[in-house]
Amino acid sequence: MLTSCDFGNTGEETHIIGKYYVGWADMESNRNIYIKENLKSNEGQVIVSGYVFELGNNDRYIIAKTLRRPKSTVEYYHIIDTKGYYHTNIDNNNYWEFSSETEFQRKIKSLGISTLKFDRNYIKDTRQ
Repeated sequence: MLTSCDFGNTGEETHIIGKYYVGWADMESNRNIYIKENLKSNEGQVIVSGYVFELGNNDRYIIAKTLRRPKSTVEYYHIIDTKGYYHTNIDNNNYWEFSSETEFQRKIKSLGISTLKFDRNYIKDTRQ
């Protein structure tokens, strides 16, 4: 599944690393992580959808926390290896999603990035 969205017209975006950006186009509660070919492009392939409310990265990995629905209490954890090639969120070699913090912690430990922290925080209750 390939998903493309139009970013940068009315929302905001921030460069993370390489071709990876975090931003939203229509509503802040749709903050995503996506790949764009270059900074000036308004189209990108969404990697992490929902509402990204925490984010961290080093020179290779991106970690994020999301909510899927308004007023949800279930947080999802994501890891992206920016050196891999993203196919889809079903068939990939560089993207993992967890609904359990324990499983997430296990994976970051196995990847050797357990010191990586969520250092960018967004308002968690902007969902409508």
